[in-house]
Amino acid sequence: GYLHTAAGVGALLGAVLVSVFLRRIGPPIFIVGGNILLGFSLLGLSYAPNIHIGLLCMFFIGLGLISEFSVINSTIQQGIGDHVRGRVMSIYVLMWRGTVPIGSFLMGYFAEYLGAQVAIRLGSLVVLAVACVFFLRRKIIPRHQGIPILE
Repeated sequence: GYLHTAAGVGALLGAVLVSVFLRRIGPPIFIVGGNILLGFSLLGLSYAPNIHIGLLCMFFIGLGLISEFSVINSTIQQGIGDHVRGRVMSIYVLMWRGTVPIGSFLMGYFAEYLGAQVAIRLGSLVVLAVACVFFLRRKIIPRHQGIPILE
């Protein structure tokens, strides 16, 4: 319960930071930065020696996750035309929610045979690899909200 609470407090702070700074800083910082923060926080959680470090890691996991995903969602929705919004968002939701069972199965498999800490480490390395891809492709992320990506 405490770990979920710490993640929730971090997520709340992430939502506030996005609402205050998104127009000034722009989406690329939140998307790339949130992903990097999420990856390193997951890695830290896998090495956490006690509950206090675990709570701190969960706080930053919530912060990074909400910072990244809320900006991705709003950037997609504001960057597409009204006539394709339903189709694009259905694909987005399918990819986001439809792949969770696959990831859960893999994490459970690795946790069963390698241990939970190793499974979390492997997951954090995947998140950091995606962060590298986001970083290398950050120039294609619109700098300001409201820039059409797909008409």
